[in-house]
Amino acid sequence: MIKYIIKIIVLIFISFVLFQSCTPDNEEDPYVDYRDDFIGTWRFNETSLKYDISSYYPVYISKDPANSFQVLLSNFGNPGTGYSPVYGIVSENNIEIPQQNTGDGWLIKEGSGVKITSSQMEWHYKITIGGDEESHTAIAEKQ
Repeated sequence: MIKYIIKIIVLIFISFVLFQSCTPDNEEDPYVDYRDDFIGTWRFNETSLKYDISSYYPVYISKDPANSFQVLLSNFGNPGTGYSPVYGIVSENNIEIPQQNTGDGWLIKEGSGVKITSSQMEWHYKITIGGDEESHTAIAEKQ
């Protein structure tokens, strides 16, 4: 009888050692949406390198429903209402803006924003308005 109980205890112990869960307990979600950190209203403090003029304006960043790697930036470059939003491609810590037209002679030549902290980004971009190209830098703070 004792041999039988010992065999059962040994089998239980071996089953605990050999058989583990199919999924690790601490497994993280394999899909991280990096866009989440960028969504919201950002206050841009923009400096025109050509004219050495600073201005403040809001930019609204939302997820692009048509593409899981893109965001839409409304009022980027401060064109005002009535202009199409600019799209940007998000990676872990930055947004890249490829060349695109937003309307009425506004051409975003290129741009990129890098996350400095969870509430601050640094931007560099070029905008052509009616044939006049300007380079800009900006610090954006999340509101």
